[in-house]
Amino acid sequence: MKRCLSLVIMMSIGLFFTGHAVVLGKKKTNIPERIVKGAYVPQIAVTARDVRNLPVPSMQEDYAILQAVDNYCNVIIGRFSAGNRGIELIQDWNADGKVDIVVHWDPENDMFRYEPKPGNIYTPEKFKKLKITILEGDTKKLKPNKEGTPYILSLIKEPTNISRWHNGYRVKYTDPDKSSFEMYIFSYSHDAHGADLVYQVEYRYIGKNVHRPLINYSVYCNDSKDPFINEFTRDLIKKTSKEYSR
Repeated sequence: MKRCLSLVIMMSIGLFFTGHAVVLGKKKTNIPERIVKGAYVPQIAVTARDVRNLPVPSMQEDYAILQAVDNYCNVIIGRFSAGNRGIELIQDWNADGKVDIVVHWDPENDMFRYEPKPGNIYTPEKFKKLKITILEGDTKKLKPNKEGTPYILSLIKEPTNISRWHNGYRVKYTDPDKSSFEMYIFSYSHDAHGADLVYQVEYRYIGKNVHRPLINYSVYCNDSKDPFINEFTRDLIKKTSKEYSR
């Protein structure tokens, strides 16, 4: 956790919460209570016992998270918009790209269900596709934050959005109305300990209204040993380096 813990401090970018109101300079937008219970702490690898502590939205909102800490790699899917409301944890616990456990939690009845053959439900290829979907911000089948890798690649075309960060880069998008506020922050680095890869969305605009996503970190990887995430991070660093040095 050593390097990415500093990212918690970086979250303080001038957003102030008073009750359910977000204050951005002179702008103030009310935000309804969107989580009935639970919270997501990206720095702590989620295990099966932690699933019941994950966010349960008050409205019909779905979410999807990619979390990889050391040897653990999790895809967490919250399905609350239709059908059976619940959370699914898909986990590889030894960084070999194979799914070791799949658990479903029904928050309304507080019931757990484990898949007896998780590797048959999610093959290595299907598990990889889930990771790609979240990284890309593809909202057709899942609901990760939409600001994914294609958005990063558009931001790095302007080198002033890029700064060095450990053995990689930090890419930001600032509020066009308030340049001291960072709306999106993408950080990625790679070394002998593994891959660090963070996609952070503090807020976005919908029309003139400020909207804070249900999950700020759709991607959080710290010292990940997952081979695909390591390869992906190295490639992203390479692409960013070309833009940063031009």
